[in-house]
Amino acid sequence: MRLCEFKGKTVINDTDCCILGFVVDIEFDPATGCIIAIIVPGPARLCGILGRDFEYVIPFKCIRSICPDIILVSVCADKVKQKCIWAVLKNQICCFTILINRQVGTMDKKYVAYVGSYTHENSKGIHIYDCDVAKGRITERAEVSIDNPSFIAFSSDRNFLYAICDQGVSAYAILDNGDLELMNVASINGMRGCHICVTSDNRFLIVSGYHDGKITVMRINADGSVGFIADEVFHKGIGSVAERNLRPHISWSTFTPDEELLCVCDPGIDQIKLYEFNHTTGKLKLYDIIRSQQESAPRQIEFSHDGKYAYVVCEMKNYINVYSYDKNSDKEIKRSFLSF
Repeated sequence: MRLCEFKGKTVINDTDCCILGFVVDIEFDPATGCIIAIIVPGPARLCGILGRDFEYVIPFKCIRSICPDIILVSVCADKVKQKCIWAVLKNQICCFTILINRQVGTMDKKYVAYVGSYTHENSKGIHIYDCDVAKGRITERAEVSIDNPSFIAFSSDRNFLYAICDQGVSAYAILDNGDLELMNVASINGMRGCHICVTSDNRFLIVSGYHDGKITVMRINADGSVGFIADEVFHKGIGSVAERNLRPHISWSTFTPDEELLCVCDPGIDQIKLYEFNHTTGKLKLYDIIRSQQESAPRQIEFSHDGKYAYVVCEMKNYINVYSYDKNSDKEIKRSFLSF
């Protein structure tokens, strides 16, 4: 049978005569093409806006009868429930980060996902998931305890993972099976950060501080652990909206593709500050300032793959500002950002 012949059919459990829901997907064996299970979503939370806590994954062998409008199954409903990823993150919807890494030492497409979140109520830290690409399934494997890892980032070689935490920045070695091993926790000499970026040579990481408006440059030791502070710069200025944009709030930092400049988004003062970065000392030197539209709040900047364009998300105006980038425009202005 084809998926279209299953989708939309009502699934009824004959063990208790309860309606489980409607078929939305199937699992199949890619080697044989045979259907393994049908998938039925669990009850929606807040009319579906907040997702679902679980879904029913009903083995095909448990189907008793397939009729034009219904599918009759015989299962213990509790045994075929499978947690959705939302069940873990439902208390951390305000902020979480997902990174996916290919599992080391495997030839097939096995991946491990790392989820950082705020540690309110059920969550204790970084969640580790096994990803089955063929089946499109994700299963929680473990949880690493750390306070409020609201942002996580890989090292450039993907051998290490760094996480924001209440104590500063925590460093983890990624083991061959995808598990995490804590290496150390280093202070950033300020309030908890909100974003991390790592240099391509894995020698420095930069922490963006939303609460105190501070950029912190941390050295990375040869073993991948976090070292001492190489530089720290506080933004200054007054924004245009008293309720929110009254003072600096650094939300994001990333390097230009050539890593000559560090671009730092500050939605608190509607600016993107550009710093020259010394790859030997880790010191920052202000090079230029891009002033965004008043009350626009430039939150995040990303570069195109060819490095020619930069895209800036302005969260309060719902703008995406587009800039061209050319490091060799002329001798006086070595690198120019031009708004489109």
